[in-house]
Amino acid sequence: MALSWQHHRFPLGRMSFLAAFGAASFTCIGAVMAATNPTPGAYSRYATHQLTHYAESNICAEAPAAFGLKEECRSLLKSNRAEIQDFIMSNTDRRNFFFFSVYTTDLAIASFLPTYQLQTIGLFQGFYVFNGEAVEI
Repeated sequence: MALSWQHHRFPLGRMSFLAAFGAASFTCIGAVMAATNPTPGAYSRYATHQLTHYAESNICAEAPAAFGLKEECRSLLKSNRAEIQDFIMSNTDRRNFFFFSVYTTDLAIASFLPTYQLQTIGLFQGFYVFNGEAVEI
């Protein structure tokens, strides 16, 4: 006699089983998200890399080649990486939601230059910029 799915009954009923399975799944996903919520140190390394890469590709690349300004620009970025990282972290606010974090970084170099605000979500050991704009502070 072959057994079919319809003849098997879950002890708690089909809906209770699905509810328990869903709750267990959400618990596992939440635990993974909490365990992989990136640290502020990871964010500072990520943001420093992104900013120096942007500056090297867009600012240093546009510098005149005369007097070695392009190479000097690149050299300044490399030799001041720690200061750039400190600058980023001193201008970053982290909102920790346990499962993920939202980082808001205000990049203001001088009062006569525009201030840029970047909002980044840290999730599953990665970072994703979801808003970046010039703002008035």
